[in-house]
Amino acid sequence: MKKIIALCSVLLSLVLIVTLFTACGDNTKKNPDGTTNEVFEETGFSVVIEKDKAIISKDGEKYQEVEYPKNSDVKFNKKYAKQNNEFIDMNFDGKEDFYIAVNSVDGEISYYCWLFNDTTKEFDYSVILSELKNISVDAENQKILSSVELDGEEHILSYTWVDGQLTLDSDYSEENGGIPDNVTQSATDNAIGVTKPNKPSKTESTTKKNNSSDNDKTTKPNSKPSNTTTTSPNGGGVVLETGSLNDGGWY
Repeated sequence: MKKIIALCSVLLSLVLIVTLFTACGDNTKKNPDGTTNEVFEETGFSVVIEKDKAIISKDGEKYQEVEYPKNSDVKFNKKYAKQNNEFIDMNFDGKEDFYIAVNSVDGEISYYCWLFNDTTKEFDYSVILSELKNISVDAENQKILSSVELDGEEHILSYTWVDGQLTLDSDYSEENGGIPDNVTQSATDNAIGVTKPNKPSKTESTTKKNNSSDNDKTTKPNSKPSNTTTTSPNGGGVVLETGSLNDGGWY
């Protein structure tokens, strides 16, 4: 009898070990709709992209529903959005934020962005970030870069966060002295919302100053004004007043 009990104990221990090993090795969780997708190891967040909202889960449990802006003039491409979304720190506060790249037209990528509010523990929609096109998140230098084309000339706009406000600090373009190679490289290497199969490697993406392709060219954003406050760079060619990036006064 004692031998049987001992054998059962050994078998039970083996079952528990296998179960724990399998659980630790599983990097997927079920979403509220029963589907599974990869869970980010750092945060445990995953997302299901729907037509009018995104359902965010954490560790397999529903966490928050975020609705898309109703006044956006950007055409929502669900297929593209499902391929291009990410939890990434966009304001460099150590917390993972969230973006959806909602469309790409002629190389101009549009986004919906949410910043994690550490007080409410929820994701808050960021109007100012969502107005930018072709965003690059340079975590090393804590810069947000946005490339646009104004009057046929490429500009790379560099932003920093100052007291919670996104502040334009540099406007790189030929008329303002040229775009440094390291800025072009940073914009390429840290681009977000680029469909992964087409995203160039760091080696392949090395470019010469102002040697961008047609797919890299963008146009001036034309979404509706917001009430977000930004500041203008010293001596820069782009002036941002209180209000939207699109109120005018771009040059």
